[in-house]
Amino acid sequence: MKKIVPILGLLVIVLFAKVETPELFPMENNFSKEYLVENFWKCRYTSAGEVYSYAVILPKNVKPTRIEPTVLSDVNLTNIGIYNTIDTGAYMEVWVAYESLTQYVEPMQWLFDKIKRTGETVLSYHVVEGKEGEKYLDVLTIKTIKNNESVISRFTVFRNNLNYFTLKASCNVNDYGTLAQTIQHITSSWKLTYTHKTSIKERIIGHVKNKHPIHH
Repeated sequence: MKKIVPILGLLVIVLFAKVETPELFPMENNFSKEYLVENFWKCRYTSAGEVYSYAVILPKNVKPTRIEPTVLSDVNLTNIGIYNTIDTGAYMEVWVAYESLTQYVEPMQWLFDKIKRTGETVLSYHVVEGKEGEKYLDVLTIKTIKNNESVISRFTVFRNNLNYFTLKASCNVNDYGTLAQTIQHITSSWKLTYTHKTSIKERIIGHVKNKHPIHH
């Protein structure tokens, strides 16, 4: 991940201690309609085919850098879109991927399994009940990458029949206080756009059942 600034371990400890505060794991933002119109744009992704199409709301300084489907064999995912900050503002990366399964798995468990395989450490998460009683997940993680750089990510998950999708929005831990509401807006406002009448498609909406502290 480009433009990531190393952070002292002490600051990571402070973030762990504060991650339960609304400011660091917000469930909503205070953006006005005027602010959203002025600062965000809507990306409609179709490059992987209709079944895997989606729409995501992004800051105007975050643009696509890869749109071709790319197989990630180590985690059994296919990436379908990477979006990066293109100016000198606080750097973020938005990433969407899917997996097609042969049998049903609860979306919450599917995403937890993927996060475990990528080496992320869970800071906090919300379990959300979908319209048909399924459990979905909104999760905040941290991961140390090369040169001891620490990256905060927020994941959400959708299911459409046996196709499972996740969006991840990430930034350096030093920038997260500035970008937390933007990341919340991105991860909560994206949607699948394939609407075949036989599909089972649920957004991460509904009643928040539990809010959990560090560790899973």
